[in-house]
Amino acid sequence: MQPILRNKSLRGSIVRLQPGETLKVSTQKVEAVRSMCSTLGLSMQRKYTTRTDRKAMSVTITRIY
Repeated sequence: MQPILRNKSLRGSIVRLQPGETLKVSTQKVEAVRSMCSTLGLSMQRKYTTRTDRKAMSVTITRIY
């Protein structure tokens, strides 16, 4: 899992994911994350999944292809 790098955008971090890699972010950004994954997946012909962990208060993004 990759932490979000400081001074890097969330969108850029999602775009840089390779197939099979994951990224974990705070649940505060859940709506933005899901929207970005959907939009990027459509425009870049990629597939992402998101999983919410309520205990850890995080959202995990996984790039499928």
